[in-house]
Amino acid sequence: MNSNENDERLRLFYRELRRRDEDSPPSFPDICHRAVNRAPERQPFGLAARLAIAAAFLALLCSSAVFSAKVGCRSPSSPANQVASLSEWQSPTEFLLRTPGEELLTTVPSLTECAVQTAEN
Repeated sequence: MNSNENDERLRLFYRELRRRDEDSPPSFPDICHRAVNRAPERQPFGLAARLAIAAAFLALLCSSAVFSAKVGCRSPSSPANQVASLSEWQSPTEFLLRTPGEELLTTVPSLTECAVQTAEN
């Protein structure tokens, strides 16, 4: 089989599919009726359950606001202590920035010394 025969078979196949689709399109009222019938019959949460969830959320929100207000009443630490702690902070991933052979990149070589150490030196 060559490619022309394959192309012709595909053309015929898709032409037949197109003809079948054109012969039996669904009517608009049928499509609308199906959409109405697909609507959910029962909602998982009724009005009472939704109100209970909203009240629980509101109670949680109020209690967290009261708790944060109590925590916020503590005397703040002095700004000098905060600056000192920030100036002493070190990145936990700083070691990732260091590369092997970094000393070669940060120092200037001396012209009087041999760059490659041999067994004789």
